[in-house]
Amino acid sequence: MARSPRTTPPSPARIAVYGTSVERLERYLRAQGMPTRLAGIRREHIEAWLVDLAREGKAAATLSVYYRSLQPFFAWAQSEGEIGASPMERMRPPLVPEQPVAVLTGRIAAAAPRFRGYAGSYWPPRVSDEGGTHRLRHLSSGAQ
Repeated sequence: MARSPRTTPPSPARIAVYGTSVERLERYLRAQGMPTRLAGIRREHIEAWLVDLAREGKAAATLSVYYRSLQPFFAWAQSEGEIGASPMERMRPPLVPEQPVAVLTGRIAAAAPRFRGYAGSYWPPRVSDEGGTHRLRHLSSGAQ
């Protein structure tokens, strides 16, 4: 995906997510006997894929990631003249309900400000109560 020099290129991780989304859509289309050529893919094909993913139990946030990963791909295909219009042009993203976040309380909440200095980029911690002892686990490292 070539980009204008004025835009920041997507990270390698983001590009990988884009690729995974496109590959999964292609597998679905092929399995369902739907068009796999860019010019043949329509809004209803993408919507059917997202509905099937939801029926399989995929989380709303996962559906949103797939949807938002396909948007730049089809926009790129349109800008390159591969398609006349994006099949996602008038689509709306899947609704993602808010998820409640656990709040630190008691002794852990009191210790949290002291811990922050040691946690660095691993803040905020996850909290578990295994065996009656609270442990702080860093989100990005899994360290205990």
